[in-house]
Order: sequence, then C-alpha cells, then structure tokens
Amino acid sequence: MGYYTFAVGVRIKELQAAIGSNDQRLLERVRLGEYFSNYEDVVTDDGKFTLDKALQELIAGRISRPDAGFVYGYALICLSHALGYELPEGSDFKMYVETEFIDALLRGEFGLDDFDITDQLFPDACEWSEVIPQLPEVEDWPSGVYLPLEYLRTLQQRLAGVQITNDQIAAWENGEGTEDDDEDGGELGEEKACAAEHVRNLQANLAFCIEHELDMAWFCH
Repeated sequence: MGYYTFAVGVRIKELQAAIGSNDQRLLERVRLGEYFSNYEDVVTDDGKFTLDKALQELIAGRISRPDAGFVYGYALICLSHALGYELPEGSDFKMYVETEFIDALLRGEFGLDDFDITDQLFPDACEWSEVIPQLPEVEDWPSGVYLPLEYLRTLQQRLAGVQITNDQIAAWENGEGTEDDDEDGGELGEEKACAAEHVRNLQANLAFCIEHELDMAWFCH
C-alpha cells in the first residue's frame, strides 16, 4: 500500500484567516486552480455533497456535513494551493515505499539512526485538524499537516550534515557502493539514488520556505 505526498509553501495565518472570510474573489480563484480541477469529481456516496459545496462552506465558515470530512479535506488542499507558493523542487514521493528508501539512506550513509521521514514530515502536533479546528474529522484520506517556519528551521538543521553530490547519485544509479551481488546491488543503488533525489529536493524546499519566511503544508492521499 502506498499513498503519495505533495507540498506547498503557505502562510498559516493567511490560510486561517481565509476560513470564514466569505471572500468571494478567493472562492473564484480557488475554482480556477489546477487542484480544484483535479479533485472536482470528489463527492459523498449519496452524490449530494460536492467539492464545490465544501469549498464554499469552508470560506463561509459553515459546516453542514460533518460526516463528509474527506470532501472538506480536498477542499482545504485546493484552498491551500490557491493561497500558497509553488516550491522549487518536487515533493511527491510514495509513503511506505520511498519513505523506507529515504530512512535507509539517512541511516546507512549519514548516521541519522533516529530519523524517520514520515514522523518528521507528518508530526501529530501539526496535523491540519490542530491548525484548522473547523475542519470535520477526516477518517481516512486525504491527510495533511501545516509545518510552521520554526519547525522547518529545526528540520533543516537536522539535515545539515547530509551533503549529496551528483556524482554520488550517479554512482548509486550504477549500483556502486552496495554490498550485494550485481543484480541486487543495482536495485539497492536505484533505491539509494531515488532517496537521495528526494532528500535533496526536501533540503531545497526547506531553504526556499525559510528564505521567504513561509510555513509548509504537506498533504498525502
């Protein structure tokens, strides 16, 4: 099983202010966004509560379907992207698959034995229900967190000793630096190279948010 993540730079206070703002221009802006188009077919099983209705209610600060948390969740993703800032590098990776590659790389190559990328990027204290308490409970997916700027600075410091070069990635792609036979070594090398790209992307996105004094939103679905 695997779910994909993606991130955007945000300012949490702006997002919180948008909930209940009745800002009709913002509503139209979100409707025109790429993510709204991507999730436009999200609807409850009874077919009566749509993504657009959930979005309208979030902006109005009114919740009529507390049983439809997942629809509000996707609406919140759309709102976050409309208010947010595109990050310079990719942030999509597969949970419970590529996250395992990342943890193995950081442990084996950089000695970060207590580093768990899932725990670091999705801490319970930063779950979106903690930041947006108006959001009804989302029982399954999507899920999300809003990481404040100070948390990003701490995470950047934890990864400060992780320096990955293009030559290292190329070597791992070729199966170099693995301890298994050629076939398994090549597979491990591909996993290391994949993980290394994700780590470098994360470092670049952290630097971007810190430079521009942004918080960061991570979503998983």
